[in-house]
This record gives sequence, structure tokens and C-alpha cells, in this order.
Amino acid sequence: MTVHGTVRRLPRTTRMGAHRYEDLVAWQLANELKEKVYDLIDNSPARNDFDFRDQIKDSSSSAPANISEGFGYYYHKQFARHVRIARASEMETHNHLGDGVKRGHWTEEKMIPLQQLAKTHVAPCTVAPLHRCTVAPLHHCTCTVAPGLHTLP
Repeated sequence: MTVHGTVRRLPRTTRMGAHRYEDLVAWQLANELKEKVYDLIDNSPARNDFDFRDQIKDSSSSAPANISEGFGYYYHKQFARHVRIARASEMETHNHLGDGVKRGHWTEEKMIPLQQLAKTHVAPCTVAPLHRCTVAPLHHCTCTVAPGLHTLP
């Protein structure tokens, strides 16, 4: 809020937003997908297909890791970059899930809910609003990745 040319911060109690990366909806969805992929691998023949197992584990763990890392930068440009990487990792995981069916590791019935979760996660990772404000700190922004004002811890 600007008052006579100076910036005045709202009292901490009236500000809202993400104080931790765990508060971000996008991180929560990405982490949920990661955990479900790990469970799927552990309970399927994919656990013995080492190259494939490592690829899908890497792609599913990359998304929440990149969102949390980007959140730590506090600036849109860096955060947006990491969210784009997370989005690409989710798409890679989506692809690997389909490949797992073709390899006979799991059924389509087990794959479909996870692919839907991957698509659900991609939606909050639409970073168009972040592209428009590449300099302002996150605590001054509302965006689709973390609704509300972000505040510094």
C-alpha cells in the first residue's frame, strides 16, 4: 500500500499467503504425486526395472524439489524458472506412467488417477502472472502457484 509516496507494509496479522513452501498448493499436489508414484513402483514389477524406476522416481521427485527451491529465492524470475522446470518434470512423469503400462508394470486403472493428478498439478503451475513481474519480490504478488500474498518468513 502506498501512502504519500512511501510504501507501508500491512501488519503481519492481516497479511495472508505462504510462509513455507509446504503451504503452496502446487507443492502439495506435486508431493502427493511423488508419494503415489513411489508406492506404485514399490508394489509393481517396475521396482526391478532399474533404469525405468530411476527415471520415473527422478521426474516425480523433481517437481516438489524445484517448487521448494524456487520458493526460497523470494523473487519471481527465479521462482518462475523453477516452477517451469517443475511443470516439465510433471509432464515427464505423466509420460513415464503411460510407459509403465506399455512395459507391463501396472494397469491403466492404476495409471489413470496418477496421470490425472499430474495434469491437476500442471494447472497451478501456470506461471503467466509470474512472467509479468520478474523483479518484484514474491511477498508483493498474487499468483496461481501460491494464491494470496507471499510473505517472507
